[in-house]
Amino acid sequence: APRDPDVLIARHMPFGQLMWLGVAGQLNDPLTTVWTRLMGPFIELFGTELSLGRFVCLMLGCFVTLLIWAVIGGAISRAAALQLCRDERVGPRASLGFALRKFPAYVAGPLYPLAGVALYAAVVFLFIGLPMNLDIGLVWAGFWWPLVLAVGTAVAVLLLGFAAGWPLMWATISVEGADSFDALSRSYAYALGRPLYYLFYVALAGFVGALAWIVVLLAGEAVIYVSWWAADWGVFDEGRMSAVMAAADGAPLPEAGGAARTGVALFQLGNGMLRTITFSFAYSFFWVSATAVYLLLRREVDHTETDEVFVDEDAEPFGLPPLEDDATATDKPDSDA
Repeated sequence: APRDPDVLIARHMPFGQLMWLGVAGQLNDPLTTVWTRLMGPFIELFGTELSLGRFVCLMLGCFVTLLIWAVIGGAISRAAALQLCRDERVGPRASLGFALRKFPAYVAGPLYPLAGVALYAAVVFLFIGLPMNLDIGLVWAGFWWPLVLAVGTAVAVLLLGFAAGWPLMWATISVEGADSFDALSRSYAYALGRPLYYLFYVALAGFVGALAWIVVLLAGEAVIYVSWWAADWGVFDEGRMSAVMAAADGAPLPEAGGAARTGVALFQLGNGMLRTITFSFAYSFFWVSATAVYLLLRREVDHTETDEVFVDEDAEPFGLPPLEDDATATDKPDSDA
């Protein structure tokens, strides 16, 4: 028997609500979101209640994060630099090739300030922290404490510049073809030398990114919604589809056998892959924005035009055809003869 239209409308209403709720649950500024995710392991390193095992795991996580994004972030920022400066589109092969050639610079740039922090922490640990276990050691530590605070001020500025300016290191290398030292100096000079300009550009990019992310998330959730909607026409049990949809988003499926759980797992995999693709927009936007902000800051600080970019001539696969002199050209037979 045909289903009641009122029942169909009532059943489909939660689908639209689910789509909007799915978007609302992921809404955020893409710049802040990506920065927080990439900086998360580094920030957690400075926790006061870390076990040795947790500290080692975080160190490995930080290093792996740096290695991965040295390649991916470098490739995206290089492609963005050529697009923004020369209106030139490059493929993944060319941008990844540049990132791999500059891989040591991308990795070493952030390591220099972190190495300075590690050296400071090691010295304080050995000469201040360990003696504080003894009463007389408290006198020793208190005597040197003003010096520790003075050096700590410089270390805090070092950390602040690193936290604020590390995305500019990638942009510097991608735009200038620079080494890690130049990337480090420019990122600190631009982030700390023009903080108001930097904050304004980041806020503007974050606003534009948030609007764009709404569109991307809506598109992704619309794909999931219309797929559920089409599949629902073939499901005769009114409650089964709602249960499957909820289970695909992580809710338990009541009285489910092994086959049902396998099917739900496949739904979760498909939806998760699609949402991962949509979420990757945030990372792409992050690196593109970092490159654009770098170009604007470079214009403010160094008065360099935004269309100036390093071009690796040795990596150019094509060039102009060789010129022929008049004698060579006249010796060739006329093909039209």
